[in-house]
Amino acid sequence: MIESIRLDLLDLFGSGYVIDHCVSAFLKSQREELYQYYITDALKVIGHLDRRFFDYFKPEEERTAKEIIDSIKKKLGG
Repeated sequence: MIESIRLDLLDLFGSGYVIDHCVSAFLKSQREELYQYYITDALKVIGHLDRRFFDYFKPEEERTAKEIIDSIKKKLGG
């Protein structure tokens, strides 16, 4: 996202250009990600995939909720 900012336009348009560019780039990446979810969900429905796109990348949590809470309490000194 940042690598696509044209620094030569910064002087011409000001800092608002950077903000607008970052918001635009973020929204574009969100649309692309939603499209990937849409396509993989469609492929799952018709039987070509066994998992959603998101499921391929989310970390598998093996701890129970109680173990996670105890871990957080321990880190906080409680």
